[in-house]
Amino acid sequence: MDDKLHIFKKKIRYLFSCLWLIHGVLLKSNNTYMAIIEKYPENIPWDLNIEQSKTNSMQWMLSKADIVYTFTRSRINHRYVYIQKNDGQRKAFKEYEARFTYQRLFDDGYLLAAIS
Repeated sequence: MDDKLHIFKKKIRYLFSCLWLIHGVLLKSNNTYMAIIEKYPENIPWDLNIEQSKTNSMQWMLSKADIVYTFTRSRINHRYVYIQKNDGQRKAFKEYEARFTYQRLFDDGYLLAAIS
């Protein structure tokens, strides 16, 4: 029984450490179902009423210790946001995916470091 609990905790930890593309997740364990539904994140920095031309050139950074995530709106299509971890490769995500990622990082203790 203790092993099953340990495996379940690992699954939960993995679930919240990944970038999920869906808003609700259904967990199955020993015929027990548990739904985890996230609230749609509001008050994300790129929601501010700033001129569109300025918004496209702005970067928002979330930092915690030595880890920095940079969020930048796409200049080509406003429905995409680029996310970069430290000096890694920038990856394009749909706006709603970036919104959930930003909120999860913020909830995990990352702080808005700079807006440039």
